[in-house]
Amino acid sequence: MSLNPEAAVESGNFVSNLTDWNKKEKAAVALISHIGELLYDKGVELVLFRNHLIDESTSAILNLHDYAEKVVNKPIDIYTTADLAKELLKLDNIKPAKIDIGKLAAEWLEEQNSHG
Repeated sequence: MSLNPEAAVESGNFVSNLTDWNKKEKAAVALISHIGELLYDKGVELVLFRNHLIDESTSAILNLHDYAEKVVNKPIDIYTTADLAKELLKLDNIKPAKIDIGKLAAEWLEEQNSHG
């Protein structure tokens, strides 16, 4: 039995989509870890376009990123927010605050686009 070309393409898309989803979930897990460390070690609460991120699941965080892209019209990806949260953790002199990581990521991406 041989697969028809359409089935092979669909199978390739499935594997590609699954791999992409797994990468996004790993980034969401990293973001969740950074959110907890920032809150409990530094007193910094992260939100995503006013949506609280504490005690959220990976799928909820990924859905909030989709919300940001579709509703707020900001193409914010999980990789950017996870990287920014990781960089915030490295700051020694950061004061307790509530930071909107979505707005921060949007400004970061906008600056990159205007200089690159």
